[in-house]
Amino acid sequence: MSRNRLLFALVLLCSAAVFVWAAGAKMMNVQVKQSELRSSPSGLGSVVATVRLGDSLTVIEEKGVWTKVSKDDKVGWIPTASLTKGTVKIDSGGKDAQASASSDEMALATKGFNSDIESKFKQNNKDIDFTWVNKMERFKVSLDEIRTFMKQGRLDAEKGGAK
Repeated sequence: MSRNRLLFALVLLCSAAVFVWAAGAKMMNVQVKQSELRSSPSGLGSVVATVRLGDSLTVIEEKGVWTKVSKDDKVGWIPTASLTKGTVKIDSGGKDAQASASSDEMALATKGFNSDIESKFKQNNKDIDFTWVNKMERFKVSLDEIRTFMKQGRLDAEKGGAK
C-alpha cells in the first residue's frame, strides 16, 4: 500500500470515528431564560459561562440534580431542571416567552419550594409568625461570604455537608 493511500485511509478512518462519536453525543437544550455553567455541581461553584434559553449543550455526565455539559469550548455544571431533551421554541413576546422561569424560580424549584407552596403552608399554619422568615429572605450574602463560611466550617458542598 502506498504512503498516500495509507494516509488517506487513516484520515477516512479518523473522520468516521469523529462522526460516530458526534452522532452518539447526548444533546440537551436550555429551557430557562438564563442559567450559569458552574465549575462544580453546586450553586457555590464559580461561574464558567452563561447559557440562554434555546442553547444546545452536549451532556458529559449526570450527577444527582446536576448535569455536566459543554458548549463551544466551555465545560461546566448546570441544574438538570434547567434542561430539556426537546427543542425549545423561542417566540419573542409570545406565550413561550412568558412561560420561561426566572433564575429565582429555578433556585426555588431545585429546592422543591415555590410561592404556591408557601401560600398554602401559611394558610394551614395561621398561628406561625413569619416576621423573621420574611426578614431573612431580604438578607444578601455574597458567594465569597458563603465560601468563607463553608471553609471555616469545613463543609463540602459537593458531598452535602461536613467533611
